Amino acid sequence: MQVSWETLEAVAATKAIDVWMLYPTGMGLNRLLKKNGKIPLKWEQTLNRSLGCRDWQDAFYQEIQTLDLFGDTTTTLVKQANTAKFEGFLIERWRTIFAGVAPETLPLRNSKGQVMYLLGFACGNPRGVVLAMQIARSVDQEAAALMSGASHIEWTEATWNPIAGCTILSPGCHKLLRTTPRLPPSGYGVAEVSRDYPKVRTTARLDGPSECR
Repeated sequence: MQVSWETLEAVAATKAIDVWMLYPTGMGLNRLLKKNGKIPLKWEQTLNRSLGCRDWQDAFYQEIQTLDLFGDTTTTLVKQANTAKFEGFLIERWRTIFAGVAPETLPLRNSKGQVMYLLGFACGNPRGVVLAMQIARSVDQEAAALMSGASHIEWTEATWNPIAGCTILSPGCHKLLRTTPRLPPSGYGVAEVSRDYPKVRTTARLDGPSECR
């Protein structure tokens, strides 16, 4: 949220720059939008500067009126915000200044599966919108596949391997494998690893198939 809306407007006005925007919906936007609607002035200013408007108040809050026992009406602000609403609002805002905006964002999640960021794409050049959107869609699909463990093998949807690496058996292996010592792949717990990183076993990924639905 450090990039102001004025900056985005200036970028879009060039009609020559395409932009990937990583917006902290979980880390920033959701936290600034307090449940009771009583947002500190400094936070309001941050939201206005980042989103370029005050429409977020109507988009993410709803006024609920209730009657008490004496017939008096009480108005309460209720927060109505989720990832889908954040995505829709951001895309509509970006469309007001860019020639083209990808119709969907790529959600980036933490280890608990909660969406922390939305990655969106916007094209500045009106003549290059179609091609830019095709490239952006391809990048999003590749990134989503990497994060989900999806496979590009035509006869399957996903692959799973509880063991990473291999054992160096002969000089010929050095022609096929990277033998420079390095850390195991992310997500693997080391149970057996030597200077040449011959074999890495994990218990953290042995339950991988159980996560498939």
